[in-house]
Amino acid sequence: MRAHSFTAERLLSGKALDRIDFAAGLAELKLCGYEADETEQVILYALQRWARGEEEAAERGAIDRSFYGIDLTSWRRVLAAGCAAAYMKAEAEKDLPDHPDMGIM
Repeated sequence: MRAHSFTAERLLSGKALDRIDFAAGLAELKLCGYEADETEQVILYALQRWARGEEEAAERGAIDRSFYGIDLTSWRRVLAAGCAAAYMKAEAEKDLPDHPDMGIM
Protein backbone atom coordinates (compact mmCIF):
# COMPACT_ATOMS: atom_id res chain seq x y z
CA MET A 1 0.00 0.00 0.00
CA ARG A 2 1.44 3.34 -1.05
CA ALA A 3 1.41 6.28 1.35
CA HIS A 4 0.05 9.56 0.07
CA SER A 5 1.41 12.93 1.03
CA PHE A 6 -0.95 15.58 2.28
CA THR A 7 -1.27 18.55 -0.06
CA ALA A 8 -3.43 21.64 -0.13
CA GLU A 9 -5.04 20.38 -3.32
CA ARG A 10 -6.79 17.67 -1.32
CA LEU A 11 -8.38 20.05 1.21
CA LEU A 12 -12.10 20.66 0.91
CA SER A 13 -13.87 23.82 1.97
CA GLY A 14 -15.41 23.37 5.41
CA LYS A 15 -13.09 20.50 6.24
CA ALA A 16 -9.99 21.42 8.26
CA LEU A 17 -10.12 25.00 6.98
CA ASP A 18 -12.43 26.73 9.42
CA ARG A 19 -10.95 29.54 11.44
CA ILE A 20 -12.41 29.82 14.91
CA ASP A 21 -11.84 32.58 17.45
CA PHE A 22 -11.97 30.51 20.62
CA ALA A 23 -12.18 33.52 22.95
CA ALA A 24 -15.20 34.91 21.10
CA GLY A 25 -16.89 31.52 21.20
CA LEU A 26 -16.31 31.16 24.92
CA ALA A 27 -17.55 34.72 25.51
CA GLU A 28 -20.78 33.79 23.72
CA LEU A 29 -21.01 30.67 25.89
CA LYS A 30 -21.08 32.91 28.97
CA LEU A 31 -23.79 35.05 27.33
CA CYS A 32 -25.84 31.88 26.90
CA GLY A 33 -25.72 31.43 30.68
CA TYR A 34 -23.18 28.62 30.98
CA GLU A 35 -20.66 29.37 33.72
CA ALA A 36 -19.25 25.97 34.78
CA ASP A 37 -15.55 25.43 34.12
CA GLU A 38 -16.24 21.88 32.96
CA THR A 39 -18.69 23.12 30.34
CA GLU A 40 -16.17 25.72 29.16
CA GLN A 41 -13.54 23.00 28.72
CA VAL A 42 -15.95 20.76 26.79
CA ILE A 43 -16.95 23.61 24.47
CA LEU A 44 -13.36 24.76 23.93
CA TYR A 45 -12.45 21.21 22.91
CA ALA A 46 -15.49 21.08 20.60
CA LEU A 47 -14.43 24.36 18.96
CA GLN A 48 -10.91 23.00 18.49
CA ARG A 49 -12.29 19.83 16.91
CA TRP A 50 -14.51 21.88 14.60
CA ALA A 51 -11.50 23.94 13.49
CA ARG A 52 -9.65 20.70 12.69
CA GLY A 53 -12.48 19.50 10.48
CA GLU A 54 -14.09 17.09 12.93
CA GLU A 55 -17.47 18.83 12.65
CA GLU A 56 -19.75 15.91 13.46
CA ALA A 57 -17.76 14.75 16.47
CA ALA A 58 -17.40 18.33 17.72
CA GLU A 59 -21.14 18.87 17.65
CA ARG A 60 -21.90 15.54 19.31
CA GLY A 61 -19.49 16.37 22.12
CA ALA A 62 -20.75 19.92 22.52
CA ILE A 63 -24.38 18.90 22.96
CA ASP A 64 -23.80 15.78 25.09
CA ARG A 65 -25.79 16.77 28.18
CA SER A 66 -24.52 13.71 30.06
CA PHE A 67 -20.99 15.20 30.01
CA TYR A 68 -21.31 18.98 30.58
CA GLY A 69 -22.66 19.66 27.09
CA ILE A 70 -25.02 22.47 26.14
CA ASP A 71 -28.21 22.72 24.12
CA LEU A 72 -28.01 22.75 20.32
CA THR A 73 -29.15 26.35 19.91
CA SER A 74 -26.48 27.59 22.31
CA TRP A 75 -23.84 25.50 20.54
CA ARG A 76 -24.77 27.05 17.20
CA ARG A 77 -24.58 30.53 18.77
CA VAL A 78 -21.13 29.78 20.22
CA LEU A 79 -19.92 28.37 16.92
CA ALA A 80 -21.32 31.28 14.91
CA ALA A 81 -19.69 33.80 17.23
CA GLY A 82 -16.32 32.05 16.95
CA CYS A 83 -16.52 31.82 13.16
CA ALA A 84 -17.70 35.41 12.71
CA ALA A 85 -14.97 36.84 14.95
CA ALA A 86 -12.28 34.83 13.16
CA TYR A 87 -13.62 35.98 9.79
CA MET A 88 -13.61 39.63 10.88
CA LYS A 89 -10.02 39.32 12.13
CA ALA A 90 -8.92 37.72 8.86
CA GLU A 91 -10.61 40.49 6.85
CA ALA A 92 -8.95 43.17 9.00
CA GLU A 93 -5.54 41.56 8.46
CA LYS A 94 -5.99 41.82 4.70
CA ASP A 95 -5.98 45.61 5.02
CA LEU A 96 -2.66 45.69 6.90
CA PRO A 97 0.59 46.32 5.03
CA ASP A 98 2.83 43.32 4.41
CA HIS A 99 5.66 44.80 6.42
CA PRO A 100 5.36 46.93 9.57
CA ASP A 101 7.87 49.48 8.19
CA MET A 102 6.15 49.75 4.83
CA GLY A 103 5.51 53.34 3.84
CA ILE A 104 7.49 54.82 6.76
CA MET A 105 10.62 56.83 5.95
